[in-house]
Amino acid sequence: MKKIKLVRYGNVNPIKQTHYVTNYNEMTYHGAPEKYGFYTFLYPYIETFLLGGTGKDIKTTTRRMFTVDGYIWTHLEISNAIEQRGSWFKVHSKDFLEYFPKYYASEVKYILNLGYQSIDKTLKNPFRFISKDHLEIFVPHYTKLKNLKIYC
Repeated sequence: MKKIKLVRYGNVNPIKQTHYVTNYNEMTYHGAPEKYGFYTFLYPYIETFLLGGTGKDIKTTTRRMFTVDGYIWTHLEISNAIEQRGSWFKVHSKDFLEYFPKYYASEVKYILNLGYQSIDKTLKNPFRFISKDHLEIFVPHYTKLKNLKIYC
């Protein structure tokens, strides 16, 4: 069975989120949906703009790749989400993995329908042309990490 592949620069220990708020109507787009956990990227869709917020150089930071089994938070509006907080939707990693190929295909279609002459009809990565910050994932402290690999 395929697993959702995630990547994080830095450690994967859950940390207390200073931007967490309990009033979900006041939650910002990048505000944490839970008090403890960490942000990560869906591999290979890494938004380097978000990495700049840490103040660390990506070349000197350790990259950790892993899979998860359990609940995650995503900005993608998945219909069978069990909870919503601000712009975040809580889903099981299996449900995210099932939904993402459909979402990806719709993004390819959208980009191709924009009518850009320079876009190749064999487009393999629709996120090459747009921001990937909506693909950010928040892993809560109780979700199990698996197959952790560390790259220096």
